[in-house]
Amino acid sequence: GQQLKPVPTNEVDDGLPEGVRFALPAPTPAPPQPRAPVELPPELPRETPEPFEWPPVHLVALFIALLLLLAVWATALYNVYKHSQAFETPDLQRHIVAMHFMAPIHATAATVCLASFILLPLGAFVSYFILLRDFYMAFTVASLWWFLTDSVGGEKSLTARMERMDQADLLFPLSFVAPWAMGFEMMFNCRLGVMQFVVTMPLLAVLRFCAHGLGLSDGTLFSPLDLALCVLAAASALVALYCFAQLYHSSKEALADRLISPLWKLSVVLAAVFLVFFQSLVVRLVVSMIVLPTMWQLDDSVYVIVGVEQWFVTLEMLVVAVLVNAYYPVDESLGVPLLPKREGVSTKTFSVFV
Repeated sequence: GQQLKPVPTNEVDDGLPEGVRFALPAPTPAPPQPRAPVELPPELPRETPEPFEWPPVHLVALFIALLLLLAVWATALYNVYKHSQAFETPDLQRHIVAMHFMAPIHATAATVCLASFILLPLGAFVSYFILLRDFYMAFTVASLWWFLTDSVGGEKSLTARMERMDQADLLFPLSFVAPWAMGFEMMFNCRLGVMQFVVTMPLLAVLRFCAHGLGLSDGTLFSPLDLALCVLAAASALVALYCFAQLYHSSKEALADRLISPLWKLSVVLAAVFLVFFQSLVVRLVVSMIVLPTMWQLDDSVYVIVGVEQWFVTLEMLVVAVLVNAYYPVDESLGVPLLPKREGVSTKTFSVFV
């Protein structure tokens, strides 16, 4: 019964006259319907980057040792090539060439020891390379002796010059002993002390090689045999080192007249031979007596000792090769003519060896 008022509008409503629309109550909105859950695609697994892991220590050590070995051989062969192109003083240069090969042979033996950790078949050849290294160590010491004596005309010429020099005292620790007479006695005693190492070192190397092959030695200092061989080798090396120092102390004026920096020439080779030798003994002693009983089993002792010792030898041989090149240049051998050489034991010995 309520009358509806027309509302003007511009829109056309179906069923009503044009221009008129009745106001109707607003419809009640329908309640919202719950939505169905939307299924998402399964999440793809994320690839997490793996953390960087360094390769095993022995692989890194072997890789560095191979690089050092190549550098040592390249340096030594380059120096030998320069001497071969100007081989005008063979009495001296053949000894220099022999000393140039000292560093590559030492570095090769050390690298083979490291490579035997990965390539197990190489383990059978390690003892042979160590034997070769010890033999060449003795030959290097003999070559140094021949180089020093031949530079002044041979052993007899050096003995004759010593007889005209002032009396030289003995170095420490034999300074309290009556000095050796300048001339034959001084030369004989110095030569005897040096050449005993040339003979003793190969003999001890053969004994160590045989003991290892028979299972009497494991390469450490735990067995009495290994300890005895190391003590004998160390004593022989100390005697040879003292005799070299006494020879230079007694004949430094004669050597300085013929060579440039004879003390450095002597020190480089002796440091390369004897310091590396004593370093190996110290490493074996420390690792065998202190480290291994507390940290590792005895079965791993050979690998630890050989690895630590030979890696440092490989590193040091590169320095030795550079120093030998610096203090034994080709120009010096060509610039200093040799004195007339008298017939001596050293020359005959070298000729027989060649």
